Amino acid sequence: TLDQIKGAVTGPVQVIGDHPQGVNCLELSEDRSLLVSGGEDGVLRLWSTLSTPCECIGILVGHQSYITCATVYKLLVISGSADCTLKLWSIEDGNCLMTLNGHSAFINRVTCVGPLLLSTSFDATARVWVLSDALTIIEHESVHRESETSSINKHSKNKH
Repeated sequence: TLDQIKGAVTGPVQVIGDHPQGVNCLELSEDRSLLVSGGEDGVLRLWSTLSTPCECIGILVGHQSYITCATVYKLLVISGSADCTLKLWSIEDGNCLMTLNGHSAFINRVTCVGPLLLSTSFDATARVWVLSDALTIIEHESVHRESETSSINKHSKNKH
């Protein structure tokens, strides 16, 4: 029941307060060993959940505006920002491996489904990118026929 749930929550296990401004997103790796936080300061922080308390093990700097979203895919952190770019970061060394351009407004969601990288933006588009083993990106939207692209770009809540 709701009363049992309320009684079970006693407070936060840990407060992570290293961002000097607001925290906009959190993402946990599939194996739950890595937590990624993104903030208003334009910085991503990597946290090991294997230590108690969680320990900051990396800081990723390179976006020109605040971080709006992030995801973890294999050994990559992929971030979206109000600077209209996606960045692919190496978890191992913290280097930015690639910057993806294409959106014209800030990115509000990024996720991976297998080798597909999906991003949405306030530019009224959803984009599908393919992550290959050689870390080359193919933006699918540009190779679709106009009618297929239009249905993606102009989809609204009232249309099916």
